[in-house]
Amino acid sequence: MKSVEFWIWKLHKPGSHERVQTSFRLTEAEALRRDAHAERVPGTSEVRVLPKHPNEYLPRLAFGRSAQTGCANSY
Repeated sequence: MKSVEFWIWKLHKPGSHERVQTSFRLTEAEALRRDAHAERVPGTSEVRVLPKHPNEYLPRLAFGRSAQTGCANSY
């Protein structure tokens, strides 16, 4: 797992020079892709622990037996 920092940002509104605050959090890379002059809004940092690889996200399953009871699955 890896820690990834997300922020609310101030970005230029498309088609104008007005700066607007996002209603959602973005990583620095995502914000800078949208606006090269993006600015973080202080105090809005959120650190999320994300999997490095999709396999880390998948639950560990005991195939054929229930992980909680040890009984065979019956559907």
